[in-house]
Amino acid sequence: LVPCCVDQALVQAMAQEQARRESWVARLELLRDSLAGREAAWGEERRALLEKLREGDAELRAAHAEFNVEREVMRRRIDDLQEQLDVANARVLASSPLGD
Repeated sequence: LVPCCVDQALVQAMAQEQARRESWVARLELLRDSLAGREAAWGEERRALLEKLREGDAELRAAHAEFNVEREVMRRRIDDLQEQLDVANARVLASSPLGD
């Protein structure tokens, strides 16, 4: 009888261990699936953020290009005004009695 009881206890312990393993496997599979879902969501969020960054970068580059054009126009206008001022100064000096 003793060996039979020992065998039954061993079989019962093995069954409990198998049930625990299966439970852990099921938990790990749920965790894996959950993480996979999160990674997909994170991937989508990451893609959306990267797209916003690209859009912002494009807007910034466009604004910078527009600024450079406006700066060049202003530089040319300043050069024209400086030239007009130089011509006006030359005329004033030429007509001035001190210029003689």
